[in-house]
Amino acid sequence: MLDEKNLQIGLYKQKDSLKDEKITNLNVIIDKKDQQFTLEREKSNSLLKELKVQKFKTAVYKAGSGIALIMTVLFLVK
Repeated sequence: MLDEKNLQIGLYKQKDSLKDEKITNLNVIIDKKDQQFTLEREKSNSLLKELKVQKFKTAVYKAGSGIALIMTVLFLVK
């Protein structure tokens, strides 16, 4: 009877230990996912900034091309 109780206690301790290990592993996974989410957010913000810069450059290029065309026409008319 005492051996059975000791065996049960040992099994409960083993089960408890496995649950603690599982909780630790899940916490590690959550931390990794949080890091990935933060990294993705940073990448997204970086890409948005680059897109804004590229849109500005495109707008300047279009405006410059239009001005150059007008100047060329004016010089040719003279």
